[in-house]
Amino acid sequence: MKSLKIKSFAKINLALDVLKKDKSGFHEIQTVYYEIKNLYDIIELKKDGNSVKIKVEKNIPISSGLGGSSSNAVAITKGLNKIWNLKVSKEKILKSSAKEGKDMPFFVNGGVALGTHFGEKIKQLKPIKGLKITINKKSSKLKNKTEKMYKKLNLKLCGKNSDKTKKLLLGIKTGNKKMIIENIHNDFEQLYKMKKGEHLTGSGPSTFKIG
Repeated sequence: MKSLKIKSFAKINLALDVLKKDKSGFHEIQTVYYEIKNLYDIIELKKDGNSVKIKVEKNIPISSGLGGSSSNAVAITKGLNKIWNLKVSKEKILKSSAKEGKDMPFFVNGGVALGTHFGEKIKQLKPIKGLKITINKKSSKLKNKTEKMYKKLNLKLCGKNSDKTKKLLLGIKTGNKKMIIENIHNDFEQLYKMKKGEHLTGSGPSTFKIG
């Protein structure tokens, strides 16, 4: 294989509970990831002798809360695996990606998934049918944005919506779209002035609406 094009999809968090700060400095969370199939970067890989030229066509804003950088990293890893015929298993890619970025393991399989610990422990969930999502794309100028947003959180206001997460997961399991929509939440919303019906995609500043 001499060349390859891959779609590198965005994600949103349908639930994001910040539970506590670990001794390591990372925050333990539980989150529900949802892959956005109509918003993606295009990764082009071309063999050039022993090396590979990589071109990224960006459509996902940088530092937006949509997971573009993590998605790109996983897409490139999977692409190199194919173009060099390395035959590295998904399980190995999943394990190695967890060491590089906490959102990255989700993008190995995509779809809908529950993320626990620091977000890197992934459990695949049933697909959600008929969920129409509109993204309001915004980009942050902050460097190390996610880290800085975590530092701004008032942890006393976090982790209060675990019951909503349980209901959201039940809604996904039973295919109850109304239950899903009613229980979307995100602890980072304490840092923003949110409009009615809007939710943060992750740590912000991009937002989404249902319908």
